[in-house]
Amino acid sequence: MRLPYHERLGRADRVLCGQALMTAIDTCCVFVCWATLGDTQNVTTVSQTTNFLRPAIGTDVLLRGRPLKVGRTMIFLEVSVTGAEDGKAVAHGTSTFAVLPGTLGASS
Repeated sequence: MRLPYHERLGRADRVLCGQALMTAIDTCCVFVCWATLGDTQNVTTVSQTTNFLRPAIGTDVLLRGRPLKVGRTMIFLEVSVTGAEDGKAVAHGTSTFAVLPGTLGASS
């Protein structure tokens, strides 16, 4: 997944803000869950830990996620974030998602 740099996501010094990176990691995890479980599976974030390794200054970042363990009701994931231009590590995230009963769009 690619998060394009935009001035609205950066601080005055053009550093991509942590909130934008954390949101992108969370979104990447949802896509990994759907790729793993099926794109209509209803999932929700239980926890997320993000380690910021270096600033991304005025550049896009690339996110690569993967499942670490897939259970019946929980899925554990990790995401690496790198600078799109130099490939250097920017952040690392781990998340736990709950797999909810039912599918997206299903009526209760």
